[in-house]
Amino acid sequence: MDKPLVVLWVGGGQDSTALLYKFAFDSFFREKWLKNDAKLVAIMADTGDEYPETYEHVEFLKLFCVEANIEFHFITPDMGFHGRTWQSLSHQMDLNSTIMSVAFPKSCTDNLKIKVCYNFLEDYLKKYYGYQGKRKRAFYEYRQQFGKLVSIIGFAKGEENRMAVNPQLDLFPETLKDDRPVYMQKCVEHFYPLIAMLMDRFDCQDYIRSLDMKVPQPSNCMMCPFQNEAEVVYLHRFYPERWQIWVAKEKAKLLKNQSKERNLGVKGEIPLEQFLQEALKKYGHWSDAQLKNYRMTHGHCVKSKI
Repeated sequence: MDKPLVVLWVGGGQDSTALLYKFAFDSFFREKWLKNDAKLVAIMADTGDEYPETYEHVEFLKLFCVEANIEFHFITPDMGFHGRTWQSLSHQMDLNSTIMSVAFPKSCTDNLKIKVCYNFLEDYLKKYYGYQGKRKRAFYEYRQQFGKLVSIIGFAKGEENRMAVNPQLDLFPETLKDDRPVYMQKCVEHFYPLIAMLMDRFDCQDYIRSLDMKVPQPSNCMMCPFQNEAEVVYLHRFYPERWQIWVAKEKAKLLKNQSKERNLGVKGEIPLEQFLQEALKKYGHWSDAQLKNYRMTHGHCVKSKI
């Protein structure tokens, strides 16, 4: 293959879906980003813990991309790109009797999304360009042939703090640090078109509606520790079985580490069940419609960066 590659990271929510539709329906946008007859590849890693509405939307996107002639890959654990100990969020918790917590380093995004997608991309570069070698050498070979790999990220206006590289890094290299692996720094360049176009989440929703397309629910893991009180009430009301699973996993973690001086749960020192009771005092009176409307404007974890 002698065409350069443009990679679109899909999260299954509103922002990345808006970008996907931009590529499909906006000729000006498409011409800007697919220069030199570049090939667009959309990728999404399965965390194993998305809301059912997100999985339904992914199935729709698969069919949409076929019709739009866009190559879309939903990377599931059976494909071999997930880590052995990170097959899914639940698998990792069960394996180590642990939980994700607001008090712990945010390792889930890195292990279930970023690493998975880069493992897939390394394999993709080898298969379609014939590159050789291990330890991410394929990315260096790609850079030598085409320049840095163009990576399109669906962060919206207002989420500038999620950008993996501070825009001022070049101005203050002595005080700001690029924490990405060396091969990413040297071979991959991230772009954030929504931020450049000043499109926030509501603009993305409006754009999707303007196409007479269904606006998807924002995406995040069902057991994401960074969900706020209203989101926890939503989970408890509409998915009580998953809520009970989450509570049980937290109890197992706390029991396993009960002899330790510092033993924290999902919300730190506040157990999930106590957190829920406080949340119900504020949002328990909300109707189903109010909770669902709120959920449509909240979702992904703004703590993650890429």
